[in-house]
Amino acid sequence: MGCVKLDILDEQYKRTEIRLSSRRKNLTSDFCAENAGSFLVHGNHLSSTQLITDITGNVQQAILYTPFGVVITEYRQDWMLDTIPRFLFTGMERDEESGMDYMNARYYSSGDFTFISRDPYFAKFFWVSPYSYCKNNPINRIDPTGMCDGDFRDENGKYLGNDGKTDDNVYFVNGKSTYATEIRNNQKNGKATDVKNDQILLSTTYDVLDEAVKVYDNADKADRNGKDIEYAAVKDNDGNWDRRQGQDGTGYVSIHIPKGGGKVSIHSHRLSRTRSTYSSPQNPSTSGYGNSAVDDSNDLDIFKNFSLNIIVGKLPGSYDGSSGWMFRNPTMCFYGNNGSDKPFFSLNIDNIKENTINNGKIIGRK
Repeated sequence: MGCVKLDILDEQYKRTEIRLSSRRKNLTSDFCAENAGSFLVHGNHLSSTQLITDITGNVQQAILYTPFGVVITEYRQDWMLDTIPRFLFTGMERDEESGMDYMNARYYSSGDFTFISRDPYFAKFFWVSPYSYCKNNPINRIDPTGMCDGDFRDENGKYLGNDGKTDDNVYFVNGKSTYATEIRNNQKNGKATDVKNDQILLSTTYDVLDEAVKVYDNADKADRNGKDIEYAAVKDNDGNWDRRQGQDGTGYVSIHIPKGGGKVSIHSHRLSRTRSTYSSPQNPSTSGYGNSAVDDSNDLDIFKNFSLNIIVGKLPGSYDGSSGWMFRNPTMCFYGNNGSDKPFFSLNIDNIKENTINNGKIIGRK
């Protein structure tokens, strides 16, 4: 027996994923006695339930589906119907009353081949029906969350391909790597590419990139109007954004730290072209602001409360002795929460707006 993925239902019928090695486990009498009453759910490549067996391998139920999840035939359809929830197409629970599959963000109607509500990110994918399942390609794609695909992009934000999983993730990779070549070839042949964590330079979401661009644009607009204002946006663990702006000329913005921390913090650094290099997004503050309006004393202290941190601003260019540093290249710099004052990745904001996302519209997807 090859390596297969099984879902085991315990006495409370809670589903726990287990993996069996390529060697069959010896089904001794003691083992069978200890696990009597347990059932194994055998899934296919989409994690759809195909077989349910008892611990000795006797088939209790068997199911076949169309590509969009309609049940074609089912052996023993009424097996334990009143006892065990029905986890069918892609391993999702099928509602007894409506016959629809609950896919976390939305309900899916396999008989209609569509979701019954719009994609939460439908405005970003205006070329695709917001009700479609897997972009009408259920053979090569799965949709575990009911949201949009995960995409691969190069360092300039250009689209390379996707992972076939609808989760709104964006993975940045080295565009000259063999991995990027693999992604491009798979995309050309209509195939998805598995995520290889050791090849990923940055993993984030379109929602976060879009918010970072907005924070920069707000600061840039203020700067063009002769105002010195910093902006910030914080995403809490429930996915809610808290947006704030500082006062003109103060040189800081209050960053709210949610109780228990949060997912993402984004704030701008001063954009005035005659500021020192400390205004660069590559230089998070390490000393206190000396103002009670700020929740924590400096950038590094704030970073500790979030999984991902972003500073947007302009990188310093040439130095003019009479007017100071000339800033250029709008950039977003990414930091972790490990106390490092060095960004682990940077993106040119102009490239992101041209190649990736701008005003909520995702660019370049195929």
